[in-house]
Order: sequence, then structure tokens, then C-alpha cells
Amino acid sequence: MKRIIKSFIMLFAALFVYGAAGAQTTQTMEEQKEMKDTVIVDGKLVEVGYKVIAEGVTDGFTKIENGVVKGYKAIENGAVTGFNSVNDWFISKLFQRKGETLEECNARLQANAQNAGK
Repeated sequence: MKRIIKSFIMLFAALFVYGAAGAQTTQTMEEQKEMKDTVIVDGKLVEVGYKVIAEGVTDGFTKIENGVVKGYKAIENGAVTGFNSVNDWFISKLFQRKGETLEECNARLQANAQNAGK
């Protein structure tokens, strides 16, 4: 459980750093949009615009963002599935009566909890 919590903290920290760096890079690229450089590539003079570079950086950040979101969803689904599995096991071992299904046991426990809250 501690490992999952550490994973979530690290994921949120990475997302924060990514967001801050992405915003700063995007702002810098917007400021340099109209600037162009001339560079020599394979013996030829080539004019390079920063707008092209900015689009490439933005595409790269988008790919990273999609990968992080996909990884977060996988962790989230795994944690929820694992919790539900453990929860069902405990309910079946501690509260389930003979001949009672897990769904019936859950309904009975939920009804008892509602009645106790009144």
C-alpha cells in the first residue's frame, strides 16, 4: 500500500514538473515564433524557424502527457481491482453466511449499515 501511495506521489510530482516546464517552454517558443536562423546542414544553407521547433516540442510533450495519463489509469485500475478483490475476500470470510452469495451478503451488510445510521 505504501508503494502505491509513493507511486501516486511521484506521478503527481512528475505531472507538476512537466506542467511547469511545458508552460515555460511554450511561452518562450511563442516569444520566438517569428525569429528564424540560418544553419548549414549537409553543406546547404537552411532557414530554420522556431515555430517548427515549437510544434515539435509541443508534440513531444503531448506524447509524454498521453503516456503519463495512460500509466496513471493503469495504476488506478490495478489499485481499484486489487482493493475490490481483497474486500470481497474479507467479506466472504468474515460475514458471509452459509448458502448466501457474495452479492446477497453485500446487500445485507449495506442494509444493516443504513439501518444503524438512522
